[in-house]
Amino acid sequence: MSTKEQRLRDYIVSKAGELKRQPRKILEEMDYYCFNKEPLMNLGLRKGTFLTDKLKEHNVAVMAELGGYVGFSAILFAMALPSNGKLYSFEINQEFANIAQEILQLAGLDHMVEIIVGPSHEKLVEIANNPDKAKSFDAVLIDHLKEVYVPDMRTLESLDLVREGCLVMADNTVYPGAPEYLEYIRMTPAYKQKFIQSTPNPNGKEYPGRWDIIWKNEAVDFLIPIINITDSIEISQFIKYVE
Repeated sequence: MSTKEQRLRDYIVSKAGELKRQPRKILEEMDYYCFNKEPLMNLGLRKGTFLTDKLKEHNVAVMAELGGYVGFSAILFAMALPSNGKLYSFEINQEFANIAQEILQLAGLDHMVEIIVGPSHEKLVEIANNPDKAKSFDAVLIDHLKEVYVPDMRTLESLDLVREGCLVMADNTVYPGAPEYLEYIRMTPAYKQKFIQSTPNPNGKEYPGRWDIIWKNEAVDFLIPIINITDSIEISQFIKYVE
């Protein structure tokens, strides 16, 4: 029995002749499939266009996404990056990663995207310790398991993979919801310092997070038409360290 992700892959591959090296058309076909055939966890063109406008506005060149799924967002972000840009796409599921890789190759964008398979918190440490990889990210999309939003955000901060000017965009903060993340990213430095001291990071005590970061936060709402529910993306910009 095939999965819905495999059926999406088969649908896109069946149109390979007309979609090869046509990333925008691939996105449109994926969007059509998810809204008209089977619902999948794709970002969607409306929300995705908003995010790519943000990337261009902030001149993002090196980006990470935590939760790559089957490649929709990877194509979207790779199109928005400069020609020498780089996207690190973290995905824990090997099947999903394989589908994403195949669709990226069809789009002609696989040279701009490195798909990293495994638990995100472990792979972030590997990236940070590899001198041939990014020293930090200009932007991060957090869009994986909601219970690891905060642990992985604390890991990103501890590893200095987010620096001044970085945009962190957290999806689905209202539906299905990530209240712990919203509380964490909106904490004042003083309150966050107490939280870090009293609450160990499940990812490891060596990744406590950083209390001395000033984040500027904005919640942007989007209607999910299929279920008529409003969701939100939390857009957080790293303004500066506490002086």
